Amino acid sequence: MIVFSSSKGLSVSRSADGFLSWSGLYDGVAVKFAIPSEDGERCIVLLDPDSSSLPVFENLICVNAEGVRVWSARLPTSPDTFVEIMPNTEGISAKTWSGFNILLDTRTGQELKRTFVK
Repeated sequence: MIVFSSSKGLSVSRSADGFLSWSGLYDGVAVKFAIPSEDGERCIVLLDPDSSSLPVFENLICVNAEGVRVWSARLPTSPDTFVEIMPNTEGISAKTWSGFNILLDTRTGQELKRTFVK
């Protein structure tokens, strides 16, 4: 069952056993992980940093059904990249290559808490 679809070609489905899968690209960049909102209006997307040639790469974004970027998560250091995301009861937990675990608000992308874990 499709739980999110954008006019730019990104689609997220949920299987009968609850697993998410996604297809499509966002602005030509491969999607590494996608978490749709409960209402299906937005989707938090972790873009694959290896599929972009941009020197500064904000790869954790939220998009709406029109494919418009609602927010971009700010990286704690530069250069850096987000490598993993996981939803939790407080928001989205995002890990960076440099060793930070950042808790983000799912509606705004604002940083709520930062912990250095390396």
